[in-house]
Formats: sequence, structure tokens, C-alpha cells
Amino acid sequence: MEMHRKISKAEFKFPNWFPPGIHWLISRILDPNPKTRISIAKIMDNSWFRKGLGLNPVRSDIKEKDLATIDTDAIFGPRFDLSGLFEANDQKKRSKPAKTIITKLDDIAKCLKLKVVKKNRGLLKLEGSKEGQKGVLSIDTQIFEVTSTFHLVEVKRSEGDTLEYQKIMKQDIRPALKDIVWTWQGDRQQP
Repeated sequence: MEMHRKISKAEFKFPNWFPPGIHWLISRILDPNPKTRISIAKIMDNSWFRKGLGLNPVRSDIKEKDLATIDTDAIFGPRFDLSGLFEANDQKKRSKPAKTIITKLDDIAKCLKLKVVKKNRGLLKLEGSKEGQKGVLSIDTQIFEVTSTFHLVEVKRSEGDTLEYQKIMKQDIRPALKDIVWTWQGDRQQP
């Protein structure tokens, strides 16, 4: 949560070994305001950037047989599969507005007979009606807008039994959100 706040406000510190001349450039690149953020043209005009930019002329003497010797498995292998960036109908990458996420969480709460308490800043509290071993189960869900079509949803147990929470997450909440969730924290990504 704290890290998300720092990222959105561009709060960061430079390591001691960073050259002083680069502080200004990196600060301008990481500026959260797109109106005051530095442009690519100005980055390339910066003396620090140009110092390391060795412009080599493009070779025009490359023959077709040289291109045929390139290892196509290295270029087109599974580790470099970029098709996911271009497929618009991939179900995992569908973008849903925050309203859809809230509606889905409301539906889940009704099915589980949980009371929904809406709080400020996109926070929803799902509360159980019966008391367990460690009190009434309470689940906090908070929605953060990363972009207008991409949201981070934080789901955590705030009160009640941990095992009951894990069971509800595994059997009810995760399956119900499978059509709008891209990935879950802690899940292993496929290479």
C-alpha cells in the first residue's frame, strides 16, 4: 500500500553512487504529471544521454545469407512470444471499469451472505453474520485505479479466522472473479 502511494507520487531517493548530473533527468522522466514530464526528444538532447549514445551508421552490406544464419529459435522462441500484447480478445487481458468490479464483489457478498459496507476511497468491507472461533470474519477489498482501464484490487482479511478466509478466497471469491482478474499475487507465471 505504501509502495503504491510512493509510486503514484513519484517519491524516490537516488543511491549515493548515482552521478549528480543524472538526478535531474531521471526526476523528469519519472514525473507523474504528463504535462511536465520530459519528452523523448528532450531526453535524447540531454548531454548525459548523448554522451553514452554511440551512433553507428547502419550497415548496408549485409547479405541475405547472413540473415538466414540467425537462430530463429532464439528470436521466435516461447520466451520472446509477444502475441499477448497484440491479441485484443484474450479473456485475461480484458479491461473492466471499477463499477464492474464493485458489482461483482456485491454479487459475491450476496451469495456468501456477507454484509457489504462501502467506505471512502474505493474500500469495501465484506462482513460475515455469524461469529467464528476468532470473531466475525471481515474482508477488506480496496480498488486502486492504475489507469482508466486497469485496476489493482487488494483483498485482505481484517478480522476473523484465517482458515475461514482462505477457504472463502479459494472456493468462492477467486472463482467468481476469474473473468475479470488478470493475475493473483503469489501465483506463478507461465514462461
